[in-house]
Amino acid sequence: MHKTSGRGKSRKAGGLVKSNFLVRIMLLLLLRLLLWLKELLMSVVNLHQVQVSPWLVTKFALIVEGMREQSSSFVQLAFF
Repeated sequence: MHKTSGRGKSRKAGGLVKSNFLVRIMLLLLLRLLLWLKELLMSVVNLHQVQVSPWLVTKFALIVEGMREQSSSFVQLAFF
C-alpha cells in the first residue's frame, strides 16, 4: 500500500512539471510565431514597397517587443 501511494504522489508531481514545461514550450512557440510574423511583414513591405504607415509598423514592433518581455518575465516568475 505504501508503494502505490508513493507512486501516485510522484506521478502528480511529474504531471505538474510536465504541464509547466508545456506552458513554457507554448510561450516560446508563440514568441517565435510573432517574431516570424514581424519578419514576414517587414519582407512584404520591402518587396512590394507597399505604403504602410511607419506608425503601424512601429506599433506592431512595440507589441511584439512587449509580448516578448511579458513572456520572459512570466517564464522567470513561473520557473525560477
